Amino acid sequence: MTETTSGEAQPRALLISAQSADKLAELCREAARSPFRYGLRRQTDARETLGKYRRAAVASGETEAAEILLAPPETHGAPKKLAFAFPGQGAAGAVPVAELRRLLPVFSKYLGIAEKAAERAAGASLTPLLEKGRNSDALAEHISVFAYGAALAFQYIDWGFVPDLILPHSLGEFSALAISGMADFEETAEFVCRRALVIDSIKERGVMLHAEAPLDLAEELAARGAGKLSVASVNGPRSVVLSGTESAAREAERALDMAKIPHRRLRVPYAAHSPLMGEAAEKIAALPFPALNEPEIPVFSTLDGNPLSAAICSRAERRAAQCLLPARFDKVIAAARNFAEGAEITAAEFGVHRTLAGAGLAAMPESRWLGASSMKRYVADKPRAYCFRRGIMETAAALWEDGFADGLEWTKI
Repeated sequence: MTETTSGEAQPRALLISAQSADKLAELCREAARSPFRYGLRRQTDARETLGKYRRAAVASGETEAAEILLAPPETHGAPKKLAFAFPGQGAAGAVPVAELRRLLPVFSKYLGIAEKAAERAAGASLTPLLEKGRNSDALAEHISVFAYGAALAFQYIDWGFVPDLILPHSLGEFSALAISGMADFEETAEFVCRRALVIDSIKERGVMLHAEAPLDLAEELAARGAGKLSVASVNGPRSVVLSGTESAAREAERALDMAKIPHRRLRVPYAAHSPLMGEAAEKIAALPFPALNEPEIPVFSTLDGNPLSAAICSRAERRAAQCLLPARFDKVIAAARNFAEGAEITAAEFGVHRTLAGAGLAAMPESRWLGASSMKRYVADKPRAYCFRRGIMETAAALWEDGFADGLEWTKI
């Protein structure tokens, strides 16, 4: 896709609210006759107060807007909790940086901070890395995933979408530290860069392999690897990642083929969360780490799903463990369900793609899992800048429908 949006009909938002479901349906039918006649104004039956029942349509044309308004609503009246999810390596993708910085002032502010931090800590230029998307080294991938996700999350918070809990996966824990108020964003960006430089320096890189297999089979395959293969990540009952040497991974692939279990290599150029990271883990543990506060928003550990605290995160041995031990996103999800206490969870994932949605929805089928910058439906003929803009608006609209903010600033992008 090209980056230009010249001549492109840009997405617009129409928001409707009412004090009852019946009244909302009536207003939606009325608005559907000529949606853009309403412009960007909030429409309510009382005209002064925001109703409990809400619909938001994001569309580029009136026919599309009418279809959205007349479709059955995705939301209902159950209590809800908002979760921000931060993915790890593999979540990067090509980003239309200039367009997003023009549209999103808070995102632009934090991206600028990250750019200066990356230059100081590693001599890296962040914008070209984000625009490229697919990166072959840890430095480029890690700072891209961290900076993009955290900067966009700060923008959502500025719009009034403040999370009730934060769900990190692996590298995503550093974004979670900054968003929860535990660590300074700039200091964390510098640490992410220095950590990645250490990882890029290791000689025996290894590979990573995802399999649609249960944990017990993954552990059996790892045991056959005789120390050269380990379980690197557990995302769900049948979603695991193995990490280790090339030869050990090939043996595991043959076993998976014989068992007719789907599997694929990940594009991570080293064996994260494995003993092959031992040398790097020791050096990373010795790196200066940001000063920590207690979290303003609960964060659940990517290692065991337990709530994080300043005391836990300040331990150098824990930073080593993040390199060596499995990422247990299954336990993060279990902790989120317990924290929600029966409320439904609406999750917004702050990566370019929704890499965690499969695991999240499998464990919480009643949840709603949104990509912070992902369109509901991919449209092949649209420019990249349009897709990001619309994806952000659609996600903000869904969160507004769920009642997580009353403000309308997001409609102005």
